[in-house]
Amino acid sequence: MRIHRRYAPLLRGGGKGGVSPTVIQDLQRGQRQRETTRPATIGWSDGTTTRTRIGRHTTTEYGLRVWDSAGVLDHDFTGKTPQARGVSASASLASGTTPVVRTLGTITYDTDTFYTASPSSRFVVPSGMGGLYMVTAQMVFAAAGGGNVRACVILVDGTYEFENRAVGQAGGFPTARETRVSTSGLVSLAAAQYVQLAAEQDSGGALNVSGHIEIARVGSLPS
Repeated sequence: MRIHRRYAPLLRGGGKGGVSPTVIQDLQRGQRQRETTRPATIGWSDGTTTRTRIGRHTTTEYGLRVWDSAGVLDHDFTGKTPQARGVSASASLASGTTPVVRTLGTITYDTDTFYTASPSSRFVVPSGMGGLYMVTAQMVFAAAGGGNVRACVILVDGTYEFENRAVGQAGGFPTARETRVSTSGLVSLAAAQYVQLAAEQDSGGALNVSGHIEIARVGSLPS
């Protein structure tokens, strides 16, 4: 059994400077106990790859992630919060009363492969990453005076979760400038659930809209 480096100075010099075989055996026994009780789910990670031992990752970054007995991320000390950001480029949106899912054409960052290229509108929670998430989004609607609604909507598994609506005042919306609508909220998400950005407008004609969405894991769900 290899002696832990913290005990190495005790063994140098032998004779008067050494320790008895009994002490060495006690040290070895204690080290074996620590090794066998160490959770197998502790490992170093760079956000995409997990090592099942404690040590330096192959990159130059350090970090520790701990999963619970159900395989769900419990604590993250990597300095890299699981998160992603996607941008929906300007595209035409027909007038209507139903939110329309937007395509994410550009991924600004994605620490744990939330984004799926097909369909290209989803951020999917990776295995072991279920928990409480902060979701934020913004939609930008081209200037148009007609209608009463400009909405930025968040969907979970294709179903309405929350939104923010800009409601036109008397005379409708400003015709000289675009309308920006932002929304955010905490959402409980399990592995394999997905989040989408959607938009709605009822100007009476098609409008160009653009936007972005961010998703970030903020912690585990209370037990």
